Amino acid sequence: MSSWWRRRSLRVRLTVLATAVLALGLTVGTVGLAVLFARGRTADLDDQITAEAATVTLLVSTDQLTQPLPVPPGSPVLAQVVDSAGTVLASTASAGKVLPLVPPASLDALAAQGATTVQETGYGAGPLRVVVDATRLRGTPVHVVAASSMRDVTNTVDSLHRVLVLVVPLTVLAAGLSAWLAIGSALAPVDDLRAAAMRIGTASAGSLPVPPTRDEIARLATTLNQMLARIDASVVQQRNFAADAAHELRSPLAALITELEVAGVESHPDSDHWPQAAEAALADARRLARIVDDLLLLSRTEAGQPLRLETVDLAAVVTAFADPGDEPPADRRPAAAGVRLDVEAGQEAVLVRGDQAAIERAVTNLVDNARQHAASTVRLRLEPGSAGAPHTVVVSDDGPGIPDAELERVFDRFHRVDPSRSRPGGTGLGLAIVRGIARAHGGDVVAESPPSGGALVRLTLPPAPAPAGPVSAPNRSAPNR
Repeated sequence: MSSWWRRRSLRVRLTVLATAVLALGLTVGTVGLAVLFARGRTADLDDQITAEAATVTLLVSTDQLTQPLPVPPGSPVLAQVVDSAGTVLASTASAGKVLPLVPPASLDALAAQGATTVQETGYGAGPLRVVVDATRLRGTPVHVVAASSMRDVTNTVDSLHRVLVLVVPLTVLAAGLSAWLAIGSALAPVDDLRAAAMRIGTASAGSLPVPPTRDEIARLATTLNQMLARIDASVVQQRNFAADAAHELRSPLAALITELEVAGVESHPDSDHWPQAAEAALADARRLARIVDDLLLLSRTEAGQPLRLETVDLAAVVTAFADPGDEPPADRRPAAAGVRLDVEAGQEAVLVRGDQAAIERAVTNLVDNARQHAASTVRLRLEPGSAGAPHTVVVSDDGPGIPDAELERVFDRFHRVDPSRSRPGGTGLGLAIVRGIARAHGGDVVAESPPSGGALVRLTLPPAPAPAGPVSAPNRSAPNR
């Protein structure tokens, strides 16, 4: 049964559940109303006939019997005084003066039961609610009978039963049809979303339709459209990344192949071309290795891999670049020849919480990028944040600067601003790696074009909340590149 139920559509299940709950509620409500009404009305009749029987019994026992018997104005109660032979000695005006309300043979049994319902009477008025008291009139045993018709109660209960049999099924049927139509209308946007989702990836695909409502389905469609937009942007980014990577790898590979081919054609036993070719091929191979290493680091950064968190002294990281032995790698020195590096960091520790090697790599990339484009000077300074503000590493150069339209794009992978800021020894991934590292630490990096000229890059990192471990200092003799 459960498997059959799970195979039904959502529309069918919701309609069946809504109809079943309504049918159960109406049935229970109708039956409960009938029971409560019958009990309440019967209790009210019992009070009236019991009071009337007590009044008449008092009159009989004190020998004050009157004809007709007294009854409250407008009361539906009937009363009689009947002897053992079934003769009616006295009665109310509405009760018979000859025919007893109940068969005389049952008077003794009824007197022992209290208020009870008698179905068979000689009055043809339907069931009676009866109270019988046994007493004596001038020493003779008599019975006082007080009764009231149950016709109003039975008629009302019968009406409720007819409602249960006739009206409730019609109401449930109408409600089930309404639920079927309403649920179908509510789920129609889901079918539209499904159809639109099926077209994703085709030429006619677009965004998912958003219903003109403010319900959950509209919010779901909006969220799905935002998700699809992010996926589409990611796909475009990956496609561009693959194209850029292929383009960047093609150049050193072509140069390497050409150098080896030329060396092979021109080589002979006394040729000195092979050492030169081997040196050029080694430089190209090292550049390829750097591109691959940077691609792997960038992919790990963008994938959100967990950092090895420790307390890092950012001032020590920056101060390490003031070491005279800190020189760019051999394949980058020609572009950075004659460039002076000025470092300002201060003497106090500036603590951040992060990955020591990653932070060093970010600062190193900024310095190397500035060296590639500086005319004579690169400035590296640390600006400690106050009152919980982020700490900032500022790297500036006196080179040609960056156009305003390119200030954000310089952090794209393999992006080249223009020939004046081309990077002959770089991989095109340095600034992209810096941004990935910065954002992985909860910070950011931005580029500026100051009015004084050149380029300026700010790397911000949040301060460490409190010393949570040993403070790590970098290797001052050789920063991690």
